[in-house]
Amino acid sequence: MKHYGLLCGFCLLIFRLSAQELAFRPENSIPVSSGEDSLRNAWAGGLNSAQFSRIRLDDDPVEDLVVFERSSGTVLTFLAVSDGNGVRWRYAPAYQSLFPVVRNWMLLRDYDGDGIRDLFTNEFSGPSVSFNITVYRGEHNGTRLTGFSKVRDVLRSTHPLSCVQDRAIALFPDDLPSVYDVDGDGDLDILLFGYGRNSAEWYRNMSVETTGGREALVFEGASAYWGNFIEQGCTDYTFESYPEPCLVQPESPRPSDKAPTHPPLPQNVEHIGSTLTLFDPDRDGVADALVGDASCRNLTLLKNTGTASAAQMTSILTNYPAAHPVDLAEMPAAFVEDITLDGRPDLVVSTSLHNDVNGVVDYQRSTWLYEDTATGEQPASFAYRTDAFLQREMIDVGTDATPALADLDGDGDLDLVIGNGGNVQPDGALASGLTLFRNVGTATAPVFRLETDDWLALTGNEWAGLTPYFADVNGDGALDLVLTIYESPRQNVRYLPNEAQAGAPAVFNLASMQQLSLTATSRESLAFADLDGDGDVDALIGEYPGRLRYYRNDGTATAPAFVLAQDNVAGIGDSLDFLQLKVVLADVDNDSRVDLMTSDRSGRLLVYSDIARELAGRPVPQSRLIASPYADTLAIARFGQQYLVPAVGDLDGDGKIDVLGGTRAGGVHYLRQTTGLPSAAPPLLEAASVRVYPNPVRQQLQMDVAVAGSFRVVDVAGRLVVPYQRLYAEKTTVLSTAAWRPGVYVWQFTSDDGRVATRRLVHVP
Repeated sequence: MKHYGLLCGFCLLIFRLSAQELAFRPENSIPVSSGEDSLRNAWAGGLNSAQFSRIRLDDDPVEDLVVFERSSGTVLTFLAVSDGNGVRWRYAPAYQSLFPVVRNWMLLRDYDGDGIRDLFTNEFSGPSVSFNITVYRGEHNGTRLTGFSKVRDVLRSTHPLSCVQDRAIALFPDDLPSVYDVDGDGDLDILLFGYGRNSAEWYRNMSVETTGGREALVFEGASAYWGNFIEQGCTDYTFESYPEPCLVQPESPRPSDKAPTHPPLPQNVEHIGSTLTLFDPDRDGVADALVGDASCRNLTLLKNTGTASAAQMTSILTNYPAAHPVDLAEMPAAFVEDITLDGRPDLVVSTSLHNDVNGVVDYQRSTWLYEDTATGEQPASFAYRTDAFLQREMIDVGTDATPALADLDGDGDLDLVIGNGGNVQPDGALASGLTLFRNVGTATAPVFRLETDDWLALTGNEWAGLTPYFADVNGDGALDLVLTIYESPRQNVRYLPNEAQAGAPAVFNLASMQQLSLTATSRESLAFADLDGDGDVDALIGEYPGRLRYYRNDGTATAPAFVLAQDNVAGIGDSLDFLQLKVVLADVDNDSRVDLMTSDRSGRLLVYSDIARELAGRPVPQSRLIASPYADTLAIARFGQQYLVPAVGDLDGDGKIDVLGGTRAGGVHYLRQTTGLPSAAPPLLEAASVRVYPNPVRQQLQMDVAVAGSFRVVDVAGRLVVPYQRLYAEKTTVLSTAAWRPGVYVWQFTSDDGRVATRRLVHVP
C-alpha cells in the first residue's frame, strides 16, 4: 500500500503540473567531469569571443565577474566564492536576467562614482544608430544588483571633430572602445578608433569641469589623433603630430599658397576593425594603450611618454606580453581586471570576432589569462597562466554546440551527445565531430563524464556542421541516430540504424549509414515525432530563413518515406523574426501531447502546445518561460542575440521535461523545469470511459476508451517508456509490453476535449 500511495501522489503531480504554466530555471547543478577534473561551471554555455568586466552582484564587498560573450550576444554572471582553496568564480545564472539586451560589446565602468559599475554598450536600435554608444546606470540595493536603467540612448560630443558641432560618438560595430579616465580629472573619457580612421579619437568627459560632479556625461571632442600615432598594420605604426580636423572651420580654409606645416597623412589605410584598451602598467600616471586588429594575431603595446592631458606615443612592443606574447588567430581584445583576486589588475585576452569566417580560431582555447605577479608599486609583470580561462571549467566543444539526449548504454538514464560546427584540426583542416558525455549517475541524480570528443570517429571525414538527433526511424523500438552534415553546397540528412534491441546498449555501425529522403539545404534543424497518429515518426524542418516545414512519413515503420505535407507550419515563416530556426518536439507540458519548442537568432525560446493540432493554424506560443528568484513573474526566455539548439528530456526523474540548450559559443545551458504559475486543473474522465487490461500485464496491454485522445506510458521515475500515441473511440488498441522490465508504470491519457485519466500498471515477467 505504501508503494501505491507514492504512485498515486506521482500521478497527481503529473496532472497538477500539466495545469500550470511552463517555467524553467537556468542552473549549474548537474555535475560534469573531464578526466580527473570537475567542470565547475559546466553549464555556463561556452566562450568564443569573451569580454570581461566586474561588478558587485550580491551583498559582499568583493566585485563579481561578468562576461559578455560576443559571438552569441549573451551576458554570463559569475560570483566570487571561497571554497577552502581560495577564491574562485562560480557560474550564477540567476543574475543574468538583470542585464539589458546588448550588442557587439559591453564594458562595466562606474561613471557616476556611486560605487556601482554602470554599463556602456553598443545597443542595437536600428540601422541609423547601430554604431553609437548607449549607457545604463547600475542599481544596487545593498543586498544585490537590482538591474540597470538607461540614462543615454546615444552619447554625444559638442566639439567639432567631424566638422559638425553636435554629433554622436560613433564607432564601427566590430571595434571595442576604451572607457577610461585619460586626463585624471575623476570622470571617465572615451577613446576609440574613429569612424573610418586609423587613429585614436579622444572624447573628453567634461562633467567635473561643467557641473562639479560625474553624472552629467558631457563630452567634447578633444583630439582626433590622441597619442599622435597612426596604425597601418599588425606591427606598423607611425608617430607624428597631425593637425586636428576642423580647428580651422570649413568656411575659412587654409590659404592655398601656404605649405602645410605637418607631415602628410598616410594614404590607402583602411580601418577594418580594432580593439583599444587603456591602462597604466608602469604606474607612471599616464595611460599606455593595448591595440588588437582584425586579421592580426598579436597584441601591441603603445608606450606613452607624454602627459595625462597631452599623450605622446613614442614606441611600441608588437608582441605583448614579452615573456609569452598573445597569439590568437584573429583580432585579440584585452581586458584589465583583477581576475586572480589578489588586489592587482590582471590581463585577460580573447578574440573579438562575431564569426570566424576563415575557420582559423581555436574556440576551445580563446581566453588567455595573464596574472600580474609584481608587488607593491612595481610595474606590472604579466605571467601567462592559461589559454582557456573559464573555458576549461565548462562544457565547450568549440562552436555551434548541438546537443542530443538518449539512453545509449541501456542503464535507464540519459546520456549526452554534442555535435559542433567544426574545430581546427592539427593539420589545419576544419572538421566536426561528436562529443559523448556518459551519464554515470542515475535517472534521478545525473552525473555526466566526458568519455570521448570523437564518438564514432567522425572527425576524419572532415564534415562540417555535424548535428545529432535520436529517433526511432525504422520503428523497431530502438532509438536510431540521425545526422545532418553540411557538405557544400547543401546539407545531407543521414541515419544510422540502431542494431541493438530496444532497451539494450546502442550499437551503431558506420557501414550501415543511409540517406533519408528529407530535403535540406543549409543549417537546417530537424525534429521527429508521430504527428499524424499513424504509428511512425514524421519530421519538422526548421530552415535558416525561418520557415518551418512538415514532412509526413508516408512509408512504413521499417521503410520510412518522408513527403512534404506543409511548408509553413503554424505560420512560422511569415516573419524574419525566426531566422536560423531551431526546433524540437516533445511533450514539454506533460499533457500527453506533442509540443513544439523553437529558438531562433533573436535568442528567444518559445513553446507551442499540442502542435499536431496546430499545424495549419497560427498558435500563440508561451514566451515567458524563465523563473528567477529576483522576479515575481516569469521572464521572456531570451539568450543573447543567437539561437539555442534545444535538446529535451527528464534529467532528474521528477516527471518534468528539462532543456539543454546548445550555444553558438560551443557550450550548453541547463534549464531545469520548475513549478510554474497555477491555472485551472484539467477535468477527470469518467472511470467507465476507460479500460486498460490485463493488470498485471506480461506481453500485451489492451486499451478501450469511449472518446478519442492520446496516451503515453512513463515509469515511476518519470522516464518516458511509450511516447505519445493516438487512441480512437470505441476501438480496442493493443500495445506490446514484452520489452518492458518488471516494475510499476503509469499510463496517462488525455482526451481530445482535455479530460484526463491515469492507471497504475504492474508488469510481471
